[in-house]
Formats: sequence, C-alpha cells, structure tokens
Amino acid sequence: LNGIQLGMGIFGQSEEDPGIELIIEDTAGQAGQTVSQVEKLVKESKVVAIVGPLASKAAAAASQKAQELGVPIITLTQREGIAAEGDMVFRNFLTPSKEIRTLLHTAVNEMGLSRFGILYPDNRYGHFFMNLFWDELESRGGYVTAVESYDPEETDFAAPIKKMVGLYYPRPEPLSQILEVLKYPPDETKDLEIQLRPDEEPDPIADFEAVFIPDNQQRVALIAPQFPFYSVFNVTFLGTSLWQSGELIGQAGDYLQGAIFPSGFFQDIDRGPVDAFVRLYRENFESEPGILAATGYDTITLLKQVLAQNAIATRWDLQKALKNSDGYYGITGKISFDEQGEVEKEPLLLTVRGSRLLPLPQSSH
Repeated sequence: LNGIQLGMGIFGQSEEDPGIELIIEDTAGQAGQTVSQVEKLVKESKVVAIVGPLASKAAAAASQKAQELGVPIITLTQREGIAAEGDMVFRNFLTPSKEIRTLLHTAVNEMGLSRFGILYPDNRYGHFFMNLFWDELESRGGYVTAVESYDPEETDFAAPIKKMVGLYYPRPEPLSQILEVLKYPPDETKDLEIQLRPDEEPDPIADFEAVFIPDNQQRVALIAPQFPFYSVFNVTFLGTSLWQSGELIGQAGDYLQGAIFPSGFFQDIDRGPVDAFVRLYRENFESEPGILAATGYDTITLLKQVLAQNAIATRWDLQKALKNSDGYYGITGKISFDEQGEVEKEPLLLTVRGSRLLPLPQSSH
C-alpha cells in the first residue's frame, strides 16, 4: 500500500494529476470477505481495475469473482496458476517456479554444479520448495545426494546436518580391520579392537557441491555456521527470496560467501528510478522498501501509463491494453504480460561477497 500511494503521487512528488481515484478495501485475508469487497468495488464504486490481494486464498477468491464480474485484476501473489482463472486475471509477482528455475539455471547450467543437498523446514513452505527444487533439478540432469528436514522451531541443527554427511549413525569398522581382528583368538580381540578404533571423529562425507535451504534469513543465519563446525567446507548455499534481508550479512555473512538466492527487487542497484524511489520511500515512511512496496509502486504506475496512452472506455478496453502493452520499465524490471496474464519478468539473483549483497550477472535461460 505504501508503494501504491507513492506511485499515485499523493505525497506531492508529482505535479501532474493522475486522474485516478484510489479506493482501499480490506480482505482480512478471508475468502468470503474478499468476494464481498470485490462485488462492492465493481458494483458500487464502479472501479476500472483491482490491484491485489496478497494472500493466496484471498487472491484466488478475488480472481474468480473479478473474472465473473468482468473487471481486470492484477494480483500480487505467488500462488501458482492464478492467471489461469480467466482472461481478466493478471499477476505482477514472481512465482516460486520462476525463482527456482532461474536459481538452478545458474547453479547447473552456468556454474556446472550437479550434486545437491537439500535441508528444509518441516512445514508447508519447506515441503513445497523442496519438491519444486528437486523436480527442476532432475529436469536439468542434476542429482539430490542428501536430503533432510528439521523442526522449524529448533535452533540446533546438528542432527540433520550430521545425517547429511554421515556423522549421525555409527559407521561399521573398515573391512581390513575386521579381517585383522579375525586372525586373533577371541580372548585377544577385545584389546585389539580398541587399538584399531581411532578415538577421533570420522571425517564427514559431503557428497554435494551445494546445499539448498528454503527458509527465512533468521534460520539460515543459524544453520550456515554449523556446516564448518562439522568440517563441511567449500559448499555453495542456495536459498529463496526469504533470504533477502539487511541482517543476513551481519549475522552470518562470513559463512555465506558465494551464496545465491533470487530476488524481485534490489534497492542498491545503481539506477536513477530505483534511487529516487528508495529515497522517497525513506523520506515518507522512515523505513526501507521491500519487494511488496516496489511491486505496488510498479503496478500502479503501469496502470497509469496504460490508461494515459490508450483510449480506455470500458474494462474490456483496459484488459486488451494490458495484454497488448509493449512493456513498462519499472523499478523491479520490465513488466509485460503473456497471453495468460502472467508477468514476463525474471528474478534477479543476489550473491554474498565480502560484507555486501550484490547482483549476480545472468545469461538468458
């Protein structure tokens, strides 16, 4: 909402009158209330378009009702397949499948990695991304060589990490040692076995080049340092857009060097429009803008451009104009929609270098 308000120019940053009225309704994240609010916006307020909602269930309910009532809706949700609700439904938000596809294109096709571990939280988000990552990896010819889950309420991740690298369960004696013991009479083998077993911990067996952790930055900051604690070095950590936080570097930057994760918006890119948006956001809200603020800003400015450049008399005119738009260059990248209404936009990839997050150069995929 903050981003949309900035895009509307209500804070005085623009002298021009957008000629658009913004009406705000609350879905409360409930499907039933969402449907009634859509009906109210269409039938009473006579809106030409709807932006939102965010939550998955509310977005599905809003999209179905908007399609039924014939009003264009631009949803801001990650829910897969939302644009398939009908030709009035658009999405301006990156989906998990796009995030993982871009991430693995770089890891497999550009970096040449082939063996991966997955360490995921035992919750809905973790299971969803674990399966999505595994399926996409196999389609690219890669392999999952270790996979473990953990209780998302835990702060000690020793057990799943040790299971991934063969340190959790006792290992059988090497065959050469067993054969050596068998040469001796039974009454002499007890002392011999003690001599043959080294006191030190066995070395980890890390049969993976990278580890995918689909969780938020707080838990990633707890997990990453535990890998070198168990002598697991030189693995690349991969994550989701939940990793994006200014606190990640400060909490675990030393352990995440070279880590890669997707993002829909990066405020430190040296581009004039991004700098101007970030500065304006800080001035008005005294906080840093995130992906939702940036996407809201881009969505409303896209609508303003389409309405200004086309003769829009009906909602159907707006729907066709959105579908036929050559693209709007926003602060989150170029925005255009495919035939199904999905945004044609690829995520950025960010990497940790030293004490900074930096964009990772990418080739087309």
